[in-house]
Amino acid sequence: MKIFFLKNKLYIILFNFIIFLDYYIKLLILKNFKINQIKFISLNLNILYVKNYGLIFGLFSSIKIFQNKYLFIIYFLIIFLLIFKIFKLVIKNKKNNCSLIFIISGSIGNLIDRIKYGYIIDFIDLHYKSLHFPIFNISDFIIFIGITIYILKIINSKKI
Repeated sequence: MKIFFLKNKLYIILFNFIIFLDYYIKLLILKNFKINQIKFISLNLNILYVKNYGLIFGLFSSIKIFQNKYLFIIYFLIIFLLIFKIFKLVIKNKKNNCSLIFIISGSIGNLIDRIKYGYIIDFIDLHYKSLHFPIFNISDFIIFIGITIYILKIINSKKI
């Protein structure tokens, strides 16, 4: 029983740490960068502050219908469903908790931006020569990692 509660405390710490880290880094970007300002970090990495009115990795940012209340409603519904799923899994002590914590905390990090600014603060510009990955933030990366872990666990559980 103690292990169950210890795991839950670690999940809560992880959840809060991810949201805090994402929020703090975005504040640093807002404070130290102007929109579209770029800072060279390495051959394959730049910091470039952009406003993302779309979803994760800038998906649908050019479609006007997603830019305001509709996107907020979609975000809210997704987060609500994920929180419901996490509580259900935590109670059953399933092994997908960590991946779902990543997905929810990342989603909440972006939701905070959406509520506070009306857009999401993106700033990580990964590229190889002239091929650029869509600009993203810590929350996007955490969501991606969470989804990847979740899918891998599903695939591994289906193997005999």
